[in-house]
Amino acid sequence: MATSSVLVFNSVPSDNLFEVSSDLSPQLGGNLDVNGSSIISTSNANINITPNGSGTVDVSNLTVNSAFTLPTSDGSANQVLQTDGSGSLSWATISSGGISDLVDDTTPQLGGNLDINGNDIVSTSNADINITPNGTGKVAIDNLRLDGNTISASTGALIIEPGSTQSVRISNGKFDIQDSSNNLNNLVFRVDSTTSSIATTTGDLQLAPNNANVLLSTGTDLVFEGDSNDAYETTLTVTDPTADKQ
Repeated sequence: MATSSVLVFNSVPSDNLFEVSSDLSPQLGGNLDVNGSSIISTSNANINITPNGSGTVDVSNLTVNSAFTLPTSDGSANQVLQTDGSGSLSWATISSGGISDLVDDTTPQLGGNLDINGNDIVSTSNADINITPNGTGKVAIDNLRLDGNTISASTGALIIEPGSTQSVRISNGKFDIQDSSNNLNNLVFRVDSTTSSIATTTGDLQLAPNNANVLLSTGTDLVFEGDSNDAYETTLTVTDPTADKQ
């Protein structure tokens, strides 16, 4: 005897979902398989993945902007990320040939102004600090300050060259020209608030130009003073004669 089958149509319960957007607190019952599709947002909205509490976002085989694939391990201490030029990143150890200290760079060049940040440029073991411009270059120093009392030139002349409308001034002191033994037996320029003079500390004062003359401007007095500075002097006044004498 044959058994008959009955097809029964039941109504769908009202609490079943037809769209995930209808679930205000969705939970996955298993792994989410995107099945070749993507998780996207609309209207330029962000995609936020926010773990609860101390949880973290664990992403394996991460690719950024379809350009870089990050390594799956955390590498070792002091390693850096390097690219193979084809989009894959890996951890690498800096080779010993790299510069880890400024002293290792034998031809350093500044990419900008050097800010000493309140520190000094110092030398060790009594070494000199040499600033040597190339070719015709000059060392330009603003607001110069010298600690100590000596300015010297190791070779050639020491030149003090003020601007075209400026001058070199020595106020309330003297300018001594000494010999190599620091003996004050050469020319001394003395300046005070009322007079200025050229004198020698010892010996004669000689004016001996080379194949030239010693010129005194018209109206200048040449005073011969004795041992004491008193009113008994001999004064010669320079005038312009009608004809130069030979």
